[in-house]
Amino acid sequence: MRMKKLCPLALVLTGISGPVLAQQGYVGFSIGSVDVDIEGYPTATPTAFISHFGGEVNEYFSYEFRVGNGIADDDIDVLGSNVDVSLNPFYGAYGIGRLPISDRISFYGLAGYTYGETKFEGPGGVEEESESDLSYGVGGQIGLTDRITGFVEYVQYIDGSDFEVSGISVGGTYRY
Repeated sequence: MRMKKLCPLALVLTGISGPVLAQQGYVGFSIGSVDVDIEGYPTATPTAFISHFGGEVNEYFSYEFRVGNGIADDDIDVLGSNVDVSLNPFYGAYGIGRLPISDRISFYGLAGYTYGETKFEGPGGVEEESESDLSYGVGGQIGLTDRITGFVEYVQYIDGSDFEVSGISVGGTYRY
């Protein structure tokens, strides 16, 4: 009796495992100028390094996980005092839809979810904030070889209640 219930499930799982295993994975990195906007204060623009890990389902869709961190802080003036703004680790998961223009060039849109932290350090002490939010962006990529791709993109990572994080980055990926 139990076997009769498991057979259809096994057939379905076997049928979908082929496309999942056929995916082409990739790793990459990007470096970007990231705007950290806090309402009522000047915008800080720290620099971030972002690692990309993903898989291509087909030529039109891929999924991606990102881990980023600030590599250069920025200073803003708050009421005559210098405040150091740093971008702490941020993590995200995204779906990416591609529009191929040619064999090597495509444009894409991405949507997903990001969790991020920022740190503000000034004469009054240190304050750390964290936010998570839906994310979206657009970009373009060019295939440099069959395995190496370069890209430029704009992403609105976080539009939270305490702060907003968005940025432009350039980078590359390697397909394996």
